[in-house]
Amino acid sequence: MALPKHSLRTTGHELRNSLTPMSSMVDTLLCSDILNEAQTRKVLSRIRQRSDRLMAFIEQYTQLSVSNISHGGAKISMSWPTSR
Repeated sequence: MALPKHSLRTTGHELRNSLTPMSSMVDTLLCSDILNEAQTRKVLSRIRQRSDRLMAFIEQYTQLSVSNISHGGAKISMSWPTSR
């Protein structure tokens, strides 16, 4: 199945938008000796929120891909899940 270039760019963009800040937050936790427990929990909470959103995006993308294959080509319309 060949996806339009725009869809591939959108997917890459969405993945980078979640993974880059999560990676940065993990680096902060690993390199910082000055974060107290509350700050650490706040950073971990943000990582959890981003990972939940990323998992929801991947689930939507998977459903879209399966639907596209099953129906012989559907219009691609991806939406980013809203924050909780």
